[in-house]
Amino acid sequence: MKKIAILGALSVILIGVSLPVVANDIPSPEPSVSESTQAPYLPLKSLNTFKKRLQKASLTKATSIALSDTLTLEPIYSKNGMQELVPASAIKILTAAIALETFGPNHRFTTRLTWDESTRTLTLVGDADPMLRTDHLRKLIDQLYQTDIDLTLPLIVQADATLFPRHTKPEGWSPNPMPRYVRPITALYLDNKMTRDPVHDTLAKFLKLLAKSGITVASNTEAKATGEVIAEVRGFPLIAHVRTMLQNSDNTIAEMLLRRATIQETGKATWKAMQTFALQKLDSMGLYTDDLIMVDGSGLSRANRVSANHIIVLLGMIADETRLNLNVIERMQLMAVSGQTGTLEERFSSKSTRCAKGRVHAKTGSLSDVSALAGYVTHVNGTEIAFAILVNDINGWSQGYRIRDKIDYMLAGLAGC
Repeated sequence: MKKIAILGALSVILIGVSLPVVANDIPSPEPSVSESTQAPYLPLKSLNTFKKRLQKASLTKATSIALSDTLTLEPIYSKNGMQELVPASAIKILTAAIALETFGPNHRFTTRLTWDESTRTLTLVGDADPMLRTDHLRKLIDQLYQTDIDLTLPLIVQADATLFPRHTKPEGWSPNPMPRYVRPITALYLDNKMTRDPVHDTLAKFLKLLAKSGITVASNTEAKATGEVIAEVRGFPLIAHVRTMLQNSDNTIAEMLLRRATIQETGKATWKAMQTFALQKLDSMGLYTDDLIMVDGSGLSRANRVSANHIIVLLGMIADETRLNLNVIERMQLMAVSGQTGTLEERFSSKSTRCAKGRVHAKTGSLSDVSALAGYVTHVNGTEIAFAILVNDINGWSQGYRIRDKIDYMLAGLAGC
């Protein structure tokens, strides 16, 4: 029913505006400059160039595409825009929005040390900081030396990662995605290390730092913290996590952020709790969630289902300067930039697409059978267009790379090339 309401609302919005909806490749007249209340606007020539290149691209039947003007929020083109497909890593845009709305861009996760005098137990307590670094542990040890604890005597040292339950794989993940594509989702994870046991490795590093500082450890284990907090260190602001996640398509950060947001608002951290929370959060933000399935935060799951229209509506929210938490994604260009940063650094480099270098900032999505790109493209006249292109049923990586190049060529047309 929400879909019907949305479509009805769009039809009302379109009365008297400058650009009509062009659905499923059905031609529609373009207004003249004098008829438009907004300037600049996307020229008909550029839209037609996009459509011609799309037609020649011969993408698969499982393709969902939507375009809208970010200034007016007018839909200007749709091809199977309501069709729910596997989005791959393009779903990280949703994950970023949920995290930013939950915590705010300047939130910092806090890793702590607790001390139990009765057992002389020191515990490193994880707050699920995806970008915890060795330097943060050193700062905790510096604070430890500022306490009145007798550090000449041996200590028992623990690692507490109980904020999250023990890692399990969700529906739709390939049999062996770890640790190459994603690390086990735990509340203690250090230095972006490629590991199958983040908690063990974090504790091992902490023990080495303690030994190097002259502290003797009698024994160590993984257990829930006891005692009182004696030291804490705040990590990087959330905006840094979101930038790294979106630009580099970091799956581990995505899963940790979504799980941590779920804990923050529900007190639970299971996959089921996260999936329920994600839809509720998106719905509260104003995104219709009919038929949207969000199994994970990274896009590794082939059980995820998102349409181009879902993403377009969210991109419109992000472009809204009054939504301060979300708008930081666009304002600070947290997504990769064509020909310059992240997963788009090597793209838009051909003779026919390099004119769009720096004009596209977007999130990629790639699986062996999926190619996706969603974000913003800026026309040479300054008009910004939000776009979402999802292509499924691709026959392997080779075809996927060819489709990726065709998508870039289509977007170069929107940029005025």
